[in-house]
Amino acid sequence: MALATGRLASLRSNQALPTDTRPTLTPERASALLGALLAVAIAVSVVHYADNFVNFEDFPEPASGPAPTATVIAVSWFVFTAAGLAALVLFRRGHVAAAGAALAFYSVSGLVGLGHYTVPGAGAMPWWRHAHIAADILCGIAVLAFAVWAVRRFGWGGALRLAPASPPRRAGPPTGSRRGARSRRP
Repeated sequence: MALATGRLASLRSNQALPTDTRPTLTPERASALLGALLAVAIAVSVVHYADNFVNFEDFPEPASGPAPTATVIAVSWFVFTAAGLAALVLFRRGHVAAAGAALAFYSVSGLVGLGHYTVPGAGAMPWWRHAHIAADILCGIAVLAFAVWAVRRFGWGGALRLAPASPPRRAGPPTGSRRGARSRRP
Protein backbone atom coordinates (compact mmCIF):
# COMPACT_ATOMS: atom_id res chain seq x y z
CA MET A 1 0.00 0.00 0.00
CA ALA A 2 2.86 2.37 0.79
CA LEU A 3 4.31 1.80 -2.68
CA ALA A 4 0.98 2.58 -4.31
CA THR A 5 0.59 5.69 -2.16
CA GLY A 6 4.08 6.79 -3.15
CA ARG A 7 3.26 6.36 -6.83
CA LEU A 8 0.03 8.27 -6.45
CA ALA A 9 1.86 11.06 -4.69
CA SER A 10 4.38 11.26 -7.51
CA LEU A 11 1.56 11.40 -10.07
CA ARG A 12 -0.10 14.22 -8.17
CA SER A 13 3.13 16.18 -8.09
CA ASN A 14 3.66 15.62 -11.83
CA GLN A 15 6.91 13.69 -11.25
CA ALA A 16 7.90 10.96 -13.66
CA LEU A 17 7.46 7.38 -12.52
CA PRO A 18 10.57 5.23 -12.44
CA THR A 19 10.86 3.19 -15.62
CA ASP A 20 12.42 0.17 -13.94
CA THR A 21 11.09 -0.94 -10.57
CA ARG A 22 12.96 -4.27 -10.44
CA PRO A 23 15.37 -4.69 -7.55
CA THR A 24 18.95 -4.18 -8.66
CA LEU A 25 21.67 -6.71 -8.05
CA THR A 26 24.40 -4.90 -6.15
CA PRO A 27 28.05 -5.73 -6.79
CA GLU A 28 28.20 -7.44 -3.40
CA ARG A 29 25.23 -9.68 -4.19
CA ALA A 30 26.60 -10.38 -7.67
CA SER A 31 29.87 -11.43 -6.05
CA ALA A 32 28.03 -13.79 -3.68
CA LEU A 33 26.00 -15.19 -6.59
CA LEU A 34 29.18 -15.80 -8.59
CA GLY A 35 30.75 -17.58 -5.61
CA ALA A 36 27.74 -19.87 -5.28
CA LEU A 37 27.56 -20.49 -9.03
CA LEU A 38 31.23 -21.42 -9.20
CA ALA A 39 30.91 -23.68 -6.13
CA VAL A 40 28.15 -25.65 -7.86
CA ALA A 41 29.94 -25.66 -11.23
CA ILE A 42 33.20 -26.87 -9.69
CA ALA A 43 31.43 -29.60 -7.69
CA VAL A 44 29.61 -30.83 -10.82
CA SER A 45 32.81 -30.70 -12.86
CA VAL A 46 34.64 -32.80 -10.25
CA VAL A 47 32.09 -35.56 -10.77
CA HIS A 48 32.13 -35.24 -14.57
CA TYR A 49 35.90 -35.01 -15.02
CA ALA A 50 36.62 -37.70 -12.41
CA ASP A 51 34.25 -40.05 -14.24
CA ASN A 52 35.92 -39.17 -17.56
CA PHE A 53 39.36 -39.87 -16.09
CA VAL A 54 38.65 -42.96 -13.99
CA ASN A 55 36.31 -44.61 -16.50
CA PHE A 56 38.04 -43.35 -19.63
CA GLU A 57 37.72 -46.71 -21.41
CA ASP A 58 33.92 -46.73 -20.91
CA PHE A 59 33.37 -43.61 -23.03
CA PRO A 60 32.80 -43.97 -26.77
CA GLU A 61 35.77 -42.92 -28.92
CA PRO A 62 35.39 -40.54 -31.86
CA ALA A 63 36.03 -42.02 -35.31
CA SER A 64 37.71 -38.77 -36.39
CA GLY A 65 38.57 -35.40 -34.92
CA PRO A 66 40.05 -34.60 -31.53
CA ALA A 67 40.26 -37.45 -29.04
CA PRO A 68 41.66 -36.21 -25.71
CA THR A 69 43.58 -38.65 -23.55
CA ALA A 70 42.76 -39.29 -19.90
CA THR A 71 45.77 -37.17 -18.92
CA VAL A 72 44.60 -34.24 -21.04
CA ILE A 73 41.18 -34.47 -19.39
CA ALA A 74 42.70 -34.45 -15.89
CA VAL A 75 45.08 -31.56 -16.59
CA SER A 76 42.35 -29.53 -18.31
CA TRP A 77 40.16 -29.74 -15.18
CA PHE A 78 42.91 -28.06 -13.15
CA VAL A 79 43.48 -25.39 -15.81
CA PHE A 80 39.77 -24.61 -16.16
CA THR A 81 39.20 -24.59 -12.39
CA ALA A 82 42.16 -22.26 -11.83
CA ALA A 83 40.63 -19.87 -14.37
CA GLY A 84 37.27 -20.02 -12.58
CA LEU A 85 38.83 -19.27 -9.20
CA ALA A 86 40.93 -16.47 -10.72
CA ALA A 87 37.72 -15.01 -12.18
CA LEU A 88 36.14 -14.95 -8.73
CA VAL A 89 39.17 -13.15 -7.26
CA LEU A 90 39.24 -10.69 -10.17
CA PHE A 91 35.52 -9.98 -9.84
CA ARG A 92 35.79 -9.39 -6.10
CA ARG A 93 38.70 -7.03 -6.70
CA GLY A 94 36.55 -5.14 -9.19
CA HIS A 95 38.19 -6.14 -12.47
CA VAL A 96 34.99 -7.05 -14.29
CA ALA A 97 36.34 -7.31 -17.85
CA ALA A 98 39.20 -9.61 -16.84
CA ALA A 99 36.82 -11.66 -14.69
CA GLY A 100 34.40 -11.91 -17.61
CA ALA A 101 37.16 -13.22 -19.89
CA ALA A 102 38.28 -15.77 -17.28
CA LEU A 103 34.65 -16.85 -16.71
CA ALA A 104 34.11 -17.26 -20.45
CA PHE A 105 37.19 -19.49 -20.57
CA TYR A 106 36.02 -21.45 -17.52
CA SER A 107 32.57 -21.97 -19.06
CA VAL A 108 34.22 -24.09 -21.76
CA SER A 109 34.84 -26.64 -18.98
CA GLY A 110 31.13 -27.42 -18.98
CA LEU A 111 30.28 -26.59 -22.58
CA VAL A 112 32.86 -29.09 -23.84
CA GLY A 113 30.50 -31.78 -22.53
CA LEU A 114 28.51 -31.28 -25.73
CA GLY A 115 31.37 -33.14 -27.42
CA HIS A 116 30.20 -36.38 -25.83
CA TYR A 117 27.12 -36.25 -28.02
CA THR A 118 29.04 -35.85 -31.27
CA VAL A 119 30.39 -39.40 -30.91
CA PRO A 120 28.41 -42.45 -32.07
CA GLY A 121 27.34 -44.62 -29.14
CA ALA A 122 26.92 -41.77 -26.66
CA GLY A 123 23.25 -42.65 -26.22
CA ALA A 124 24.25 -46.01 -24.74
CA MET A 125 25.90 -44.41 -21.70
CA PRO A 126 24.16 -44.99 -18.32
CA TRP A 127 21.55 -42.43 -17.20
CA TRP A 128 23.70 -41.08 -14.36
CA ARG A 129 26.50 -40.28 -16.79
CA HIS A 130 24.06 -38.33 -18.96
CA ALA A 131 22.89 -36.53 -15.82
CA HIS A 132 26.32 -35.24 -14.80
CA ILE A 133 27.25 -34.36 -18.37
CA ALA A 134 23.99 -32.39 -18.76
CA ALA A 135 24.52 -30.71 -15.37
CA ASP A 136 28.05 -29.69 -16.39
CA ILE A 137 26.79 -28.28 -19.70
CA LEU A 138 24.09 -26.29 -17.87
CA CYS A 139 26.69 -24.94 -15.44
CA GLY A 140 28.83 -23.88 -18.40
CA ILE A 141 25.87 -22.02 -19.88
CA ALA A 142 25.12 -20.36 -16.52
CA VAL A 143 28.74 -19.25 -16.02
CA LEU A 144 28.92 -17.84 -19.56
CA ALA A 145 25.59 -16.05 -19.05
CA PHE A 146 26.87 -14.53 -15.79
CA ALA A 147 30.06 -13.37 -17.54
CA VAL A 148 28.11 -11.64 -20.31
CA TRP A 149 25.64 -10.13 -17.83
CA ALA A 150 28.37 -8.86 -15.48
CA VAL A 151 30.34 -7.16 -18.24
CA ARG A 152 27.18 -5.59 -19.66
CA ARG A 153 25.90 -4.57 -16.21
CA PHE A 154 29.09 -3.27 -14.63
CA GLY A 155 31.00 -2.25 -17.76
CA TRP A 156 34.29 -3.00 -19.47
CA GLY A 157 36.47 -0.26 -18.08
CA GLY A 158 37.59 0.77 -14.66
CA ALA A 159 37.16 -1.21 -11.51
CA LEU A 160 34.00 -2.26 -9.77
CA ARG A 161 33.89 -1.03 -6.21
CA LEU A 162 32.60 -3.51 -3.66
CA ALA A 163 31.59 -2.25 -0.25
CA PRO A 164 34.01 -3.32 2.48
CA ALA A 165 32.91 -6.31 4.53
CA SER A 166 33.33 -4.35 7.74
CA PRO A 167 34.05 -0.70 8.55
CA PRO A 168 37.75 0.19 8.48
CA ARG A 169 39.53 0.26 11.82
CA ARG A 170 40.97 3.46 13.21
CA ALA A 171 44.63 3.66 13.96
CA GLY A 172 45.46 4.12 17.62
CA PRO A 173 43.19 4.28 20.65
CA PRO A 174 39.63 5.53 20.33
CA THR A 175 39.28 9.28 20.66
CA GLY A 176 38.46 10.64 24.09
CA SER A 177 39.80 7.71 26.07
CA ARG A 178 43.37 7.61 27.25
CA ARG A 179 44.46 5.00 29.66
CA GLY A 180 45.41 6.33 33.04
CA ALA A 181 44.47 9.90 32.24
CA ARG A 182 42.33 11.76 34.73
CA SER A 183 39.34 13.57 33.43
CA ARG A 184 39.23 17.26 34.04
CA ARG A 185 35.85 18.36 35.17
CA PRO A 186 35.13 21.90 36.25
